[in-house]
Amino acid sequence: MKNMKKLATIITVLAMAFVMAIPTFAAYKQSIYLPKNQAWVTAGDATRSGNYSTVKARCHSVYPDSGADFFGKIQCRVTNKNGTEISDKIYALDEGDSDYTKITIKEGYLSTSPVTFQFRGNTSAAANAVVSYTG
Repeated sequence: MKNMKKLATIITVLAMAFVMAIPTFAAYKQSIYLPKNQAWVTAGDATRSGNYSTVKARCHSVYPDSGADFFGKIQCRVTNKNGTEISDKIYALDEGDSDYTKITIKEGYLSTSPVTFQFRGNTSAAANAVVSYTG
């Protein structure tokens, strides 16, 4: 019985540590500002295992500061901590997509962790966006 209590305590501590670590693996519905002229904005980092050749990102919505909303897409890339682009291309994320877009990591960078997600507008106008991403 005494060993069962110890085991239950250990499992509880491990579960709490895992739940507290989840935010380092992903960001969900983060609001970001996308400046004019398609300047890249760093949204944040995500830890990854290196076991897979992809990471994922999603645009939930994109909208202007004011005026008519003609926005529907933003762009995304992934870099390492030194700012080197490690995604195989720049990806367009559509706010109408119901799932994450898989972003392929370049060969030679598969073990990179954490990775940095950067976003920019799809036109020269400034916008706001709500994004999610995971390593």
